[in-house]
Amino acid sequence: TCADIRVTDAGGKSIPYWIEQSPGCNNAATVIWAKVSSISTTGTYIYVYYGNPTVHSESNGTNTFLFFDDFSANTIGTIWQICTGAGGAGTCSSSSSNWTITGGVLDHTVKEAAVARATIPQVDDYVINTRSKITDGTGAYGASSICVIKDTTNNIDYNYRKETGAKRAEIRNVVLGGSTVNTGTFSYTLDQFYKVQAYKSGSNLKLDIDGSNIINVTQSAATGFVNIELYNYEEAGEWDYVFLRKSASALPTTSAPTNEEKSPAPAAYWKFDEGYGTATSDAAGHGNSGSISGPT
Repeated sequence: TCADIRVTDAGGKSIPYWIEQSPGCNNAATVIWAKVSSISTTGTYIYVYYGNPTVHSESNGTNTFLFFDDFSANTIGTIWQICTGAGGAGTCSSSSSNWTITGGVLDHTVKEAAVARATIPQVDDYVINTRSKITDGTGAYGASSICVIKDTTNNIDYNYRKETGAKRAEIRNVVLGGSTVNTGTFSYTLDQFYKVQAYKSGSNLKLDIDGSNIINVTQSAATGFVNIELYNYEEAGEWDYVFLRKSASALPTTSAPTNEEKSPAPAAYWKFDEGYGTATSDAAGHGNSGSISGPT
């Protein structure tokens, strides 16, 4: 289950991490995201520990990203508002029978002009990752879209879609009401999940799907984005997760570890993060809790 995974920086300090639900744990495609304070131009080291069967998982997307929702709880009405009309220009409410969360998936069940809208920390540049699919293909138009919003006249829409029956990918860049539509070749399969990555760094906009770059353009774009919207236009669809992270002109990459060290698990691990009192618990799970003498 990967519950025993722990990630630390080079100094041994635990850092937040999250394990993607798909493809999941214990296979060659397992993906672990970790939040590091900074990465120098020459790189940095992080360490992954595992092998203690008594500990509980600390995988936590909320602690790892600027914005995160894996739809493991019903967040419609708390994180997400449902807004009717084209582009969500109509009434917003905290519930809708056409949008449900079941089994860790946000499901837009009918074809309609409506969006799910969430507030995010204000960003100029970003990387947004989601996993989505289109579940109804009967219309001539439709999309699986993630859109970042500044206001009604400044937004960037990343999607794969059907336009008068023809399938493709798009980045629709709206600046002061003027729209530039950038297209790329992509033909989706109905009812199949795709991993989508939307990127902005300065004037560089990119759309990747399942690890392949589909669109890469350089053009003027807005800044100061405060909302994320999900929508399908004239189709129905699902989203498995959505998260937002910082971007850079060159995104960090990882390399395979040069060695793996095997050693006995620690007899005890004290974080000293209780915040009060003199008792400190054993995070290694062996029950070797202790007390602090003369805490400061």
